[in-house]
Amino acid sequence: MPHDPTGRKPSPSAGLPNRLPGDPGQLSEKQEKHFLRRGVGDSSLLRVSLELGVGLEDYVAALFENCPWLRAGDDGEDLRNRLFKFVRWARAHPRLTALRARDAWNAVSRIVARYPGTPDDWWGPAFGLTARDAQGEFLHWWGLVYSLPTLGPLEYALLLADSRLLSLPPDGAGRRHDDYPRFVTLAVRLQKNAGRRSVFFQCERIAPLLGVGPRQVYRFCEYLVDDGFAELTARGSPGRRARYRIDLSRFPELGQE
Repeated sequence: MPHDPTGRKPSPSAGLPNRLPGDPGQLSEKQEKHFLRRGVGDSSLLRVSLELGVGLEDYVAALFENCPWLRAGDDGEDLRNRLFKFVRWARAHPRLTALRARDAWNAVSRIVARYPGTPDDWWGPAFGLTARDAQGEFLHWWGLVYSLPTLGPLEYALLLADSRLLSLPPDGAGRRHDDYPRFVTLAVRLQKNAGRRSVFFQCERIAPLLGVGPRQVYRFCEYLVDDGFAELTARGSPGRRARYRIDLSRFPELGQE
């Protein structure tokens, strides 16, 4: 539990995370040295917490307490920027990454509801918001996270793709490679993150992530157009990759997120 902004005495578990999966006691000596070596200021604590597998409750506490760069203050930092940082780091926790916005908010708000005082006592000092306004900001920004502090855009899109594969027409999926639905879902995730911009595929980077060769990824790109999932907006040339625009309207499941 983070420091109580109402002035009440914090619980013994306040401050640095001390409950790790499989370790109900304090951090091990090795873990403590890791924290000391890396430092606990700014984003270091969160990054190390993720590396050590800290539980969600302690991770949320770290978001509120141990990251001054997230807090409201007189530094002139834009409120929207602070909230986006909070949401982006929250989504980096493996318990939250693949959740829909509402489910992620419910998980975080249940933790905050167990803190002393009211939820407003926590969201207010941190971000200058009531809990109801914090909910609106959280839900708004959740779907606008295009990369995580620990993952680049491609790896993050693949993680989301693997968490929830999109449905393809039986006739299309049945005559393609087994990994084609996974690639289509990856392409859709990349397009969703890119907005109205066309996307390109780094076949040499994508191939090992999918466990296939680059030639197979090139074929997947051709299948996207042949199957009506994408439009070729710019042909490739030496030193320039082909560009595609994925038709997101073919995937109504996205609207449920």
